[in-house]
Amino acid sequence: MISLLREDNTRKGFFEPQQFRKVLAELPDSLRPLFETAYETGWRVRSELLNRQWKHVDFDGGWLRLEPGETKNRQGRMFPLTPSLRAVLERRKKVTEQLGLLRCMARRVRPGWLA
Repeated sequence: MISLLREDNTRKGFFEPQQFRKVLAELPDSLRPLFETAYETGWRVRSELLNRQWKHVDFDGGWLRLEPGETKNRQGRMFPLTPSLRAVLERRKKVTEQLGLLRCMARRVRPGWLA
């Protein structure tokens, strides 16, 4: 029998909704959709959300998608577009269309913000 090492992979430090709203109010407008999406989905900002393009959002089917190979475990993932997430993404879609952007989320994030 092979004994495996114990993994302590428990996430700590969750925001309660009221706490998150306070933090969100202090963020620049350009970053709010990114962090609202991160809060809703639990996805990683740097490696998962900043790489989302509109082809990963299925408004008709109601899904936000990570392709196989894009996640830590290399498996794809889908998150349902809840009413609040859909609203965030629809607002962001209007802004990015006006700017001619392919990506869903802000790319200009200062490195210290994600440390």
